[in-house]
Amino acid sequence: GTYRLTRTVYVWPGIRLIGYGDSRPVFRLAESTPGFQEGAGKYMFFFSGGRGFGPNAGGPPQDGNPGTFYSAMSNIDIEIGPGNPAAVGVRFHVAQHCYLAHMDFRLGSARAGLEDIGNEVEDLHFTGGQYGITTRRSAPGWPILVIDCTFEEQRVAAIGDREAGLTLVRPQFRNVPTAVSIVPGSPEQLWISDARFESITGGAIVVSDEDSARTQINLQNVACKNVPVLASFR
Repeated sequence: GTYRLTRTVYVWPGIRLIGYGDSRPVFRLAESTPGFQEGAGKYMFFFSGGRGFGPNAGGPPQDGNPGTFYSAMSNIDIEIGPGNPAAVGVRFHVAQHCYLAHMDFRLGSARAGLEDIGNEVEDLHFTGGQYGITTRRSAPGWPILVIDCTFEEQRVAAIGDREAGLTLVRPQFRNVPTAVSIVPGSPEQLWISDARFESITGGAIVVSDEDSARTQINLQNVACKNVPVLASFR
């Protein structure tokens, strides 16, 4: 079925949401849902690191952390209706044994499909939004694997990246200004293999802090069609 959300759903550590049925369940943020028009932290799903026990008792759910294990979402689609420019589909700042898999993100004018991902994501397909993914380091600071994902029609960049240590395997980028945009002043260790870039209007990879010894950009077996600039430097 299709399920309308009107506020953030908090997912506790170790919980896995898995869709079943002849067609995938869809969680939808309806048009102009109150609270999703401006500001940061406007999530449909927030994978939490705890319920606010101990010194945080009574406070908001904690963000994911290096001890947030086993959380996941699979075979569920996310749809964000018009009039929700601050909305983000999923916050996923997690650690080991966590994943997102087999999901479509139909984002419209939203901010992003995913924010602050961790561990591993696969077979995700992003259409629209300012970003498909915007992320920094995972909770334990380890590299992040993004495999078999597609990005199309993002307005700013398919991926916004701040020292995430991204490994992209078999990604496809189509009709976007930039595939991977590394934020100003940020080094990055980026690996992309078996990729396709198509109709990229700006630099496919925007490299920041290119003089840093910590910046390592590697591309292997990359096919380009209508990509005037493969890599640009800030």
